[in-house]
Amino acid sequence: VYVSRPTTFEMAYEELQKLYEKHPFTLIYDCEGLWYARDEMLISHVTMKYSFFNIVNYQKFPGGVERFALSTKSDDIDIEFAQLDIKHGRKVEQKLIQMADTVLTASERETQAVLRALPNTTIYTAGHTMSIDEATIASTEFSQRSGILFLGSFDGGMYYNGDAVWYFINEVYPLVLMEWKTSSDPIQLTIAGRGIPKSLKDFVAKGEVLMKNIVFHEITDAADIQDLYRSARIFIAPHQYGAGIQYEVSKAFSFGVPVVMSSFTADSFRIKSSDRIGCVGADAKGMKGCIMTASLSESLWNNLRQNELEFIEKTHNRESLIKVWDQAIETNFKKIKDIRSSNDEQKKMNHGLVTTKITEAFGPCPEGERFYGLRHPDVEDAVKRGIFESHFAHYIEYGKNEGKRYLCDKDDLFFSNVDLFD
Repeated sequence: VYVSRPTTFEMAYEELQKLYEKHPFTLIYDCEGLWYARDEMLISHVTMKYSFFNIVNYQKFPGGVERFALSTKSDDIDIEFAQLDIKHGRKVEQKLIQMADTVLTASERETQAVLRALPNTTIYTAGHTMSIDEATIASTEFSQRSGILFLGSFDGGMYYNGDAVWYFINEVYPLVLMEWKTSSDPIQLTIAGRGIPKSLKDFVAKGEVLMKNIVFHEITDAADIQDLYRSARIFIAPHQYGAGIQYEVSKAFSFGVPVVMSSFTADSFRIKSSDRIGCVGADAKGMKGCIMTASLSESLWNNLRQNELEFIEKTHNRESLIKVWDQAIETNFKKIKDIRSSNDEQKKMNHGLVTTKITEAFGPCPEGERFYGLRHPDVEDAVKRGIFESHFAHYIEYGKNEGKRYLCDKDDLFFSNVDLFD
């Protein structure tokens, strides 16, 4: 059985447990990336902890407010809620990993993080396959391209991709515009994707310089995406947090578009600045420097392009991925053959789906009542009017099936801002 992504697995594991009891199988879990690690990095950016006080910068990461604000009316992150929510997510994801016979991740960084937390995991790194768009490479040279492109899915929210764009237009792009020599015709930024958030558009509309030089492009189909890749001179990946590897960066490589990326994005591909695969900016000034040099120097642009194409051929080829999958599937075939040929019932019952449980919230608890009420004011009102005995009662009857979370701090997995990707 193959299952992908933690949200899918979390919804399906109880049915899989029932199925295993009737007919034992082995399970391949493709977690893609560690979602809890993405949130831990987000909070570590938002909150810089000092000995006696916190400095919190919400403006750089409005997606953090969106993710961890306790109500839609709040523009504040509740750090206590964020830490408890992330701790819960980490616990669930690690238990899902323990249920599987074999785990797949999209990057070596995630693979090593899993092994540090759960060293007995059978795990393989299985990234993306990508073929080079030869027609585009042959027909679109430096002089035929212009502008900076960001492309990603937003789904109406600022979390992750929205935060990356927010960082770029606040910290990096102003530096580019100030230094651009042909001020009468500065380099244009195209922000493309599905569900571009209104808050991002409204922010750009408030600034005359930004509004003049930024274009929003709502994606409609695959051909639309190809046209954007074929016309852009520079692709940007300014993400400061995330999980897995970015498919759109791989796609930009395959279209021969030099990528200017953050150190975090580069590390997910195990790319170093000295590799000259794309251009890596350690900070806003570094990214500005990458954009200026790659945009204005045709020889450097061609060199970055060539290195990216060679990187894609080496790391994203179909044959290499098939070998990884062959290993993963062969490992599972051997294991299930052993289980089914054995009369040892204990061996069958030692499977992670049988031995690992994701426990429900132990409620009611003070922190659960507070957070649930703040996040769901309609439930808070119903509790006050006596319709529900507690917020936990609502969670058990309705909230769980609606995808709501009731969080109690009653286990020993305490949150810490450790760097999972050392």
